[in-house]
Amino acid sequence: MDDFLTYLDKNLSKVTFNDDTDNYVESLSSIGNLIVEARNSSNITQKELSEITKIQQSTISKIESGTYNLSLKMLQRIADGLGKRIVIKFE
Repeated sequence: MDDFLTYLDKNLSKVTFNDDTDNYVESLSSIGNLIVEARNSSNITQKELSEITKIQQSTISKIESGTYNLSLKMLQRIADGLGKRIVIKFE
């Protein structure tokens, strides 16, 4: 057991964690902005999108403002409601 604890101490001391909170918030805002753009280009109000997707209008508002942590499933419902598809890229 001492060997295992020594191993953990040695290897975990090399682990660092980055506080990516700013990037996370920026990502949520970017997704929200994309939804607003798609919704506006389709001439759909938040209320109409809410009715199509069965997502509360207040939740759509929070998503669009970047203050709601939406799931991929919810994002797919929004994309479907807007007649769009989701494309994810890692760069």
